[in-house]
Parts: sequence; structure tokens; C-alpha cells
Amino acid sequence: MSGPAIRIALDGPDGHVAARSAVTEQRQKGSPSWKIFNPILEEVAGPTRSLRVSRGKPQVVLFDANGLFVPGQADEHKEYSVVFRDINGCDYRSEPFTP
Repeated sequence: MSGPAIRIALDGPDGHVAARSAVTEQRQKGSPSWKIFNPILEEVAGPTRSLRVSRGKPQVVLFDANGLFVPGQADEHKEYSVVFRDINGCDYRSEPFTP
């Protein structure tokens, strides 16, 4: 895949994805339809920097899921995905996962 690099907004010095740059979605396993699992309700401060990801190059980013998945509460029939929004407003979905 070629084209311009993807730029994801980051928060603070630890490199976490900025609050409004990612959301978690869920679906029943095997279903094509995703729905928002954790809407972003607030952002204390705007992003402080961005991460440049070259197209076709895997990149590890930190997504703060603290409190998102309560131990023992995960539904084995659902899977989750993180949707990242770059600084141009384009969305990119992570691979589905089960916590």
C-alpha cells in the first residue's frame, strides 16, 4: 500500500493516543456490524504531538483501556476493535480482539 503517512494525535509524554483519536467498538463474533463500546466523553487538553505511521508498516501504539474491560465481565461471544482517527479525519480499525 502506498500513499501519504497516517498521523495519529498523541497525548502527553508517554505516547498514549489522544482521547478523541480512538474509540473502542464491539460486535457479536461473526457479525459484520460494529457499535460503539466506549464513547469518548471528554478531553482535558488537546493533543501534544502526533505519531507518523508509514502506510503498510505495522505500528504499536498505547490505548488507555483502564476501566474499559472489567475482569470477569467480558462476553466470550463478542469481539472488540479500536478505531483510530488520524489528524485528517480518516478512520483505521485495529484487528478484532477478545480481552
